[in-house]
Amino acid sequence: METALHDARKVVATCRRLLEHQASRSELQQANQALERIFADIGLTVASILPLAFVTVPSLFSLGRHFGIDLLPEL
Repeated sequence: METALHDARKVVATCRRLLEHQASRSELQQANQALERIFADIGLTVASILPLAFVTVPSLFSLGRHFGIDLLPEL
């Protein structure tokens, strides 16, 4: 949970700096990686509360493995 909060704060701070034309390329890359982690967390959460989640979630993992996409966030 703490990592997600840190990621969210990093993205917001970088967006604010970007609007002021003060963000560097490395900051933008780090913010994009943080945003990808946030979207991965959200995506897995939404898929787990859908109806028929016992079918949906394993199917998503199978498709992710097939296309080389890691669905579980790194700890």
